[in-house]
Amino acid sequence: MLLKTLTFLVLTLSIACGAESLKRPYKYSEELVKKAESGDVEAQNDLGVCYTEGLGVQRNYTEAVNWFQKAVDQGSDRGKNNLGTSYRNGEGVEQNQTKAFKLYLEAAKNGYEKAQINTGLCYQDGFGVRQNYAEAFQWFQKAAEKNNAWALNRLGHFYWQGSGVDKDEDKAFEMFLKAAKFGNRNAQNTLGWFYYHGMAPENEKSNDPRKPRYRKKDFQKAFEWTLKSAENGLRDAQYNLGIFYWRGEGTQVDLEKARFWMGKAAEGGDRKAKEVLGWITLNQNTDKLIDGWFALGDDSKKESSTNPQ
Repeated sequence: MLLKTLTFLVLTLSIACGAESLKRPYKYSEELVKKAESGDVEAQNDLGVCYTEGLGVQRNYTEAVNWFQKAVDQGSDRGKNNLGTSYRNGEGVEQNQTKAFKLYLEAAKNGYEKAQINTGLCYQDGFGVRQNYAEAFQWFQKAAEKNNAWALNRLGHFYWQGSGVDKDEDKAFEMFLKAAKFGNRNAQNTLGWFYYHGMAPENEKSNDPRKPRYRKKDFQKAFEWTLKSAENGLRDAQYNLGIFYWRGEGTQVDLEKARFWMGKAAEGGDRKAKEVLGWITLNQNTDKLIDGWFALGDDSKKESSTNPQ
């Protein structure tokens, strides 16, 4: 994994959130159909999800759109978000970016959290509307105010880069910290980066004006946050954790654990991890590592799915 700096990771609309379809106990049943047919708006949305995901029934996007539309006809903001995703993906209906955005926006204005994120993504990526980072920031902020971990993590990147808002590295850290405490694995790994490089604002600022941001490093906290992220399945964090154990930074040297976590990253498809795993297995020293080895990726597309909910 080559040098990774904390940059603004622009997300495409392919990660638009519909969001937690697999976290709910969705299952197609005759009872669910009867409820939907009787006008139960939540059942209509649930049935649409079943058809979208093929949960207990053959996947049928056209049927999914039919049930999402019925929910929308009853004023369901969840239905608007779901139907917007259908238009965005062109599933069961002709793809229409403008309609997708309008549906997201309508639900977002009514306070529907996931639609607020999708509206922000539309503004961020210029999907169905002119690109506008300031508007994107505002909509992500509305979701973040509800302690949405995904949105908090996104705000961290906006503050860090100064996109749509004045650049504020301390505020970025604050957003990442909140997101991490709510379990966002990308934010947890990012905090590891902050502490590893001495960028956490709780430390003393440097008196050197040429290096105003570099502060006291805290390998132990870096290790602790990276561990949380790795345990939550983030591949880059698993790579980083393997290095921590290999180098004995923030923890004791433990080659067995180093091989385990580097192996997890390698199994996930990290090509650099496969190479480093070989070095660890041969018990070579860490001199082969280049400076700036800390891997800092963002797999938010796995946290905020393309699926309706």
